[in-house]
Amino acid sequence: MDYNIYELIIKPKSSFITNLESDIIWGHIMWMMKYIEGEPKFKEILDEFNNGNPPFIVSNGFYTGYLPFYNNSTLNREDTDKLSEYIEGKSKLNTITALKEMKKVKEVSIDIFSQLREGKKSRDIIEECFKGERCPKCFDKQSKLLCEHGKKCKVFNNNKFEDYSSICKYNDKKVINIIETKNSINRITDTTIDLDNEKGLFTQTEKYYSDDKTISIYFKVREDYNIDDLKKYFDFISKSGFGKRKSSGKGAFNIISFEKNSDIFKKLDNSNGYMVLSNYIPKEDDYENVVISNIMTKRGKLGGEYSFSGKPFKKPIVMYQPGSVFKLENNVKNYDYYGKMQDNIHFNSKIVQYGYAFSVGVIVDE
Repeated sequence: MDYNIYELIIKPKSSFITNLESDIIWGHIMWMMKYIEGEPKFKEILDEFNNGNPPFIVSNGFYTGYLPFYNNSTLNREDTDKLSEYIEGKSKLNTITALKEMKKVKEVSIDIFSQLREGKKSRDIIEECFKGERCPKCFDKQSKLLCEHGKKCKVFNNNKFEDYSSICKYNDKKVINIIETKNSINRITDTTIDLDNEKGLFTQTEKYYSDDKTISIYFKVREDYNIDDLKKYFDFISKSGFGKRKSSGKGAFNIISFEKNSDIFKKLDNSNGYMVLSNYIPKEDDYENVVISNIMTKRGKLGGEYSFSGKPFKKPIVMYQPGSVFKLENNVKNYDYYGKMQDNIHFNSKIVQYGYAFSVGVIVDE
């Protein structure tokens, strides 16, 4: 059955402690489903996920208008020598320094992302940066940014160019991570723990999003699944909060829109691979080769009523992260999704880990 693509756009109202990752988002949806609809509906939908027929697939959260950079071509020594020709004084040191700076670009505009999916080489984008046609901090066209620096940008001058901060788009951070120091409370005495005898202080990192930024979460929704149900669950999640410390106001957000967006990920007839935009657990025969591998060790924690079970932690598991790319075997169809639900993740056999990937087709060099 076909899937329709929807884009949920949210605007954070508070700081977030928990990242907007696909498996955590899925868990919030399923718990909200159970509380609102009841156990029978919850089990029915969970069985569909476990049986390989997911009603919906969810991505991680991305800044609206941005997606992972697909580095689909590598640079050799000849390429580096060629790029040096564009640098003032043909400095190899400045060339290498600039390339190191560009490796820090992890996300690009959807327009650039689409071009890379369709076969544009990342090395060509990098060369256009050295020519002064693109910004080396985001790869957007200089004309789009109205930037006056071009090849005089400090990225190409070993960070020595001074007249830079006044008009650089990337002075404004999308998110600020702040480490907050907290004090533990003794639940028996209802006072702070004695720091002389116990470790009462601890820290937690909180993300504060810029006021002018929104976050997009993408869904592939099976045609026979009622999208209004997802909208209803997210309406409750927006009010109750997301992730850690939501009971104290963390993870609060407003829903800007939740609409179908079929044009954002164009289907490629000649794609021979896929990129994932979710945390991903492959199933057997999902792919032929791993092209780009971004991995993480996930140490999941149970939510809802299970968080009070006495054993709230899942077993560690390795997952691929968004931006990972996989090559398909020849003549294999590019599907709407890949991955599976992972069992044996906790001593309670009912508990599973969401590992389906929101995938988009890409062209992989042979």
